[in-house]
Amino acid sequence: MEKLGEKQNSTNLVDKLVHSSDVKLIFKEAESQIANDSIDPTWQYIARLEEEVIDKRNLNEKVLSIIEDLSERRISTFARKASASKYEEGEADKTFLSLKYRIYEACEDCLSASEYKEPKTGCDLDNVIKSLVVKAISDVSEFKKDYKYTISNGKTIEGIIWNLFDSCFLAFDESGNE
Repeated sequence: MEKLGEKQNSTNLVDKLVHSSDVKLIFKEAESQIANDSIDPTWQYIARLEEEVIDKRNLNEKVLSIIEDLSERRISTFARKASASKYEEGEADKTFLSLKYRIYEACEDCLSASEYKEPKTGCDLDNVIKSLVVKAISDVSEFKKDYKYTISNGKTIEGIIWNLFDSCFLAFDESGNE
């Protein structure tokens, strides 16, 4: 709408013309916006959680503290996934932060469960991540009945999980919390 207003205020007659693509673009933008009443309000909790962080280790330190012989290549892959997720977060809207919080809750449920076992091998680590992704996808699917998330595919969810480990929200062990 601002673009239409700018065009109408122009002194040049040709500049006042509105092209059909401009109108289509405006309608597409309006169509893609999510109504405020369907936005998950938990996006606000991420900032509060950041203040409560105790474990200041990064992803590399957390992984190597439990599995000393994991290759640099694998750790770099995990770090890239976390980094890509951080970039997505910076480019996204509030629904991404809500998604991140819901994924955090799902991961905390898994990591604090009595049957959780700290990974000792690369295969164990893969299984832990798979179980976290499955739990997060399940929880997010349930929340999608009431709220809208602009992004919520499995790969993005896995990236957010790595981001949560790198951003000090999650750890595979409890040694960083002491």
